[in-house]
Amino acid sequence: MRPSVPTILLLAALIAALAYQAGANRAAVPAAAPRPTVVGTIDLGRVLEQVTARAEWDATIRSLEEGLASALRSKQETLTAEQARILELPEGAEKNERREKLAFDLFETEAWIKWKRAEADRERSLMWRDLYRLTKEEAGRLAAAQGVDLLIVNDSVGEIRSIDEANVSAEAVVLQQITSRRVLYAARDIDLTDQLITRMNNAGAAAPRPAR
Repeated sequence: MRPSVPTILLLAALIAALAYQAGANRAAVPAAAPRPTVVGTIDLGRVLEQVTARAEWDATIRSLEEGLASALRSKQETLTAEQARILELPEGAEKNERREKLAFDLFETEAWIKWKRAEADRERSLMWRDLYRLTKEEAGRLAAAQGVDLLIVNDSVGEIRSIDEANVSAEAVVLQQITSRRVLYAARDIDLTDQLITRMNNAGAAAPRPAR
């Protein structure tokens, strides 16, 4: 026997009602709250001062600068001695020739000094780039190990300082320090500086850096 039209309509209405109720129940289930962001802070200045890699770089640069100073003293002594010998010579072709050579040697020495100073400056720039790269890489590993989502440099450390120089605005110096800072307060218990320094030093000890 075929169902009557009223029966079919009733069944359709019942199915629609059940479907609506199921959707309403799903909508009523509250969405899971997002996990709060875990934040840590780093005193970057202390990291760059205390990591073993900094001491290694300082030794390299100090050796370079000491070598430069020694070579410069030797060049200056040679030039000074030649100048004294030239003064003792009588006027004439030889004296003029040696004067010209001394002038050329002085010019060459000044160029050498500039080149060596630029070399030392490049080495220092490489030091800061290398230290920052090592810090950033190990900071990422530290954050992953401790479940930290955001690791930021705590630039609130240290006092705002003025300056007492005639050609420098004290107000401008103070305002520059204030406006360049991004962190006003950071709790001590989220500071991970010591952990980062330890990890960087351990990583350096486990994989010694090649001699420069």
